[in-house]
Amino acid sequence: MAQKEADFAIAVDDHRQGRVDKAERAYRHLLEGNPQHADARHMLGVALLQKGNAAGAEEEIRRALSIRPDDVKFRNNLGNALSAQNRIDEAATEFDAAASAD
Repeated sequence: MAQKEADFAIAVDDHRQGRVDKAERAYRHLLEGNPQHADARHMLGVALLQKGNAAGAEEEIRRALSIRPDDVKFRNNLGNALSAQNRIDEAATEFDAAASAD
């Protein structure tokens, strides 16, 4: 388990350093071994959103929320994915939910 978390930390660092494709591959690899890894699922969604795939981002972030429904960051980024798809009312609902939970 410790190795998986170390791998996740490396993926997040790659992501923060702008190596989004490399981070995406790492998140996907982690999810192959543990599809219930909520943080990897969420960060995969963030990476997809950054690459312009808002629908894919929405799907992954919703899956992360199904694992950890009260996570404010997940809810906020779902709002970002919805907003990127011009689904403004739905995005506003997610932003409001994130703000009220924070």
